[in-house]
Amino acid sequence: MLDPWPFATVPNRDRAELWVGRPEALRRLDGLLASWRRRKAADISVFWADFGQGKTHALLHMLNVVASQPTVVAHYLQLPPLTTGSPFVAVYRQVLRDFPIDALAKRVFEQNPGSPVDLGRSGAPGERLVRQLLWIIGAHGPGMDVAERWLRGDKVSTSDASRVALPGSSSGIGSSPATAQDCQNVLDALLGVAIDFPADGAAELVLFVDEFQRVGELDHRKRAEVCDSLHLLMNRHPQGFHLVLAFAGGLPEIVGQVLTGDLQSRVSTRLDLHPMTVAQGKDYFVDLVNAYGHKSNPPMDPAQFPFAPDAVDLLVSLADPTGDLLSPRRINITADLLANEVLTERAGQGLSADLPITRDELLMARDRLSDVLDQTLAVVD
Repeated sequence: MLDPWPFATVPNRDRAELWVGRPEALRRLDGLLASWRRRKAADISVFWADFGQGKTHALLHMLNVVASQPTVVAHYLQLPPLTTGSPFVAVYRQVLRDFPIDALAKRVFEQNPGSPVDLGRSGAPGERLVRQLLWIIGAHGPGMDVAERWLRGDKVSTSDASRVALPGSSSGIGSSPATAQDCQNVLDALLGVAIDFPADGAAELVLFVDEFQRVGELDHRKRAEVCDSLHLLMNRHPQGFHLVLAFAGGLPEIVGQVLTGDLQSRVSTRLDLHPMTVAQGKDYFVDLVNAYGHKSNPPMDPAQFPFAPDAVDLLVSLADPTGDLLSPRRINITADLLANEVLTERAGQGLSADLPITRDELLMARDRLSDVLDQTLAVVD
């Protein structure tokens, strides 16, 4: 029973292939995805949610959907605290940290399999350099590791830089992007490859930026540096660039507090997730358990479902005793701790793990783990 284990307390891209519960929220997400298929104009979507309501899961779910489309480059990142140095340099490095550079390199190399010389003859200097570096990576040429580190904003020594040979250039690649302007230029060139290479507007880039409220922790000048840089990139790529900015916080006012006027004017879609009702919480729990292969027909048939009906009621109420903060994370944490405790206790007594978990078993597990559960739930919100 409960194998595979349905309850996760940390967002996971593989699990985000599934969406359970809250069908109205899924309809809004699907509506946004459909709008991107209809219209290629660059746009910004903002997504705010109370803590634990499934914001990151929703972003990863959308990422999985759009990443399956062959003409789309899709990427998710979570902003770290932007406390020191140039905030846009920090944003750039986080964007490029796990960015699918290999996909862009493959695209550039396949269009110019013979030589990167032609890539250095047109476009701005920064654009030419980025395309040549991508060609070297795609060709698995000498210095490809250095080229990738340079693009990701990692420090590159002079000796390492000398390993990268650019056709028609005697100056080499120089130091990696270190200023906000440097990072704007390189990211601009990478967006150009993702969206416009080889045919203008033939592809799309979707960038999901989580924890964007951290930009709001900056002073006005640094906040403007991030927002103005993103606005500039939106202007340079009017087609095929979809930017999703996600905020941990359930109030719509947070968007206006973080985004500068110019960037806010580009917002076309607003999405949110708020605390679930008890009925939504029960539906979410049943859908979650059923989604992981513990199906029963009807959905809560006592002979098949791994939890007795009154056990489901109790579990949802234990997840949020106040009735104000019910969330997927709270339900997952509560079910993870208590169901595991019940099954561990059964194993110790030589009892079957295949019988539905009862209300009484959950109550006894709650008594044994009361401090642990209370402390864990206290930090969720």
